[in-house]
Amino acid sequence: MSGWNVTRLVVYVFIRLAQLVVAIVCIGFQADSRNKRPENSVDTVERNTEIAVYAIGGVTAGTAISSIILHMFAKTRQRIEKSSFAWFTMVLNFAIFVTWIILVLINVVAVDCSKKNDGSWCRSIKASLATGLISAMLSLVVTLR
Repeated sequence: MSGWNVTRLVVYVFIRLAQLVVAIVCIGFQADSRNKRPENSVDTVERNTEIAVYAIGGVTAGTAISSIILHMFAKTRQRIEKSSFAWFTMVLNFAIFVTWIILVLINVVAVDCSKKNDGSWCRSIKASLATGLISAMLSLVVTLR
């Protein structure tokens, strides 16, 4: 394997590891906001986007870890690059990117921190949105590589 290919592989693995960590942190912030939030102040949109954040965070983490495992083996990596599986992973990463962006936009519009009495859970939601945006950008970087 040439030096350029090794560099590409290492950068790819680090991007995927960062994506995995950011997705897990996003889920953690979302769970933290759920624990801090008073139950009577939950809107339907907030509840639904919370479920969606858990789902897309899990899909992002699962995609990242499976991609790292598949790219660790030279023969598997070569088969992926030459097959239609590469197209599927590109479409999947773009779908993850679009889903994160839509979730962030919905949460920015739906969650109004000025109406809430305790702001600590609202800060956790905002942190979850920020990590969701970072995860979306990492998905886009993987898609455009």
